[in-house]
Amino acid sequence: NYGLQKDMIISLDKHNFWAYVGVDRPQPLPDRFQDCPFLEGAFTQIGQKPFLYYWLASFPFRVMPDIPLTGAMYGLRAFSLILSLITVYLVYRTAREIFPRDFFFCLTSSALTGLLPQFMLIGTSVSLDPLINLVGAAIIFLLIKSSRKGFSPTRSVFTLLLLAAGILITYKAFSLILITVVGLLIIGGDKGKSPRPYRRWG
Repeated sequence: NYGLQKDMIISLDKHNFWAYVGVDRPQPLPDRFQDCPFLEGAFTQIGQKPFLYYWLASFPFRVMPDIPLTGAMYGLRAFSLILSLITVYLVYRTAREIFPRDFFFCLTSSALTGLLPQFMLIGTSVSLDPLINLVGAAIIFLLIKSSRKGFSPTRSVFTLLLLAAGILITYKAFSLILITVVGLLIIGGDKGKSPRPYRRWG
């Protein structure tokens, strides 16, 4: 969408983008990223990634098409932040499942996640990564919960739905299938039964 690219380039120029990245301001301003210094190597994700993140993230802007470009960007960054905060909470809940009596371990686990610089950099950017991080954290939480309380139809359905959602967000989510299979092999599934030693070790 070259019209949108032109609007973004004008907005970047208005906010002194060229000075921040150390390149000369193009004269005149180009209409496309590929004609911009510093941006010519930017690649499109259109047609390269599954649709789910883009469908979810664009929903408010389909409902309110007149929102300013800068407002849309901060809206998307706020969406990423909310997803990242939920992910940190799921880390805390997962740690509670493993060590239910050790509050400080659980708090430290979630704090270390939330304070990772790269996690928060990506977690507050316009990116699909915060959504897939949340899906991955939710799957691991459900697997750990099942290891303690046994499987239930609800947890099983949610796990399958999350796996499907992950694949519709990014193809990297296929690694979650492997994690789930390994988790299921370790867990077993009999509620109330002590797992065999190799499963406990796993």
